[in-house]
Amino acid sequence: IDHALRLGLDAFAARVGALAEQLRHDLTSLPGVEVHDGGTHRAGIVTFTVAGHDPTEVTGRASAVGINLGVSDAPWARLDMVAPNPVSKVRASPHYYNTEGELARLVDLVGQIG
Repeated sequence: IDHALRLGLDAFAARVGALAEQLRHDLTSLPGVEVHDGGTHRAGIVTFTVAGHDPTEVTGRASAVGINLGVSDAPWARLDMVAPNPVSKVRASPHYYNTEGELARLVDLVGQIG
């Protein structure tokens, strides 16, 4: 908490928001990748799917090269995961300490999968 307060919560939030929006933009440019985040005020969590690939497969491949992702399943996101939406999505959570280079590694990996 002290670290976040020293940085300033507004700066912290702006950095997370900027990284998340950059990741959304970059993922959207990949064939077969769909970003599922809606709304006008989005958080730092980025959810996406890769056509023809289960989210668990995507997260496993990312983990194998040191990229930490998660999977969001329907029981934990009931408002977003009802028909016709996917019932499982990859979840990326960029944080203020992540670099643009780290996000680029993720995008490159997803591009190789898709």
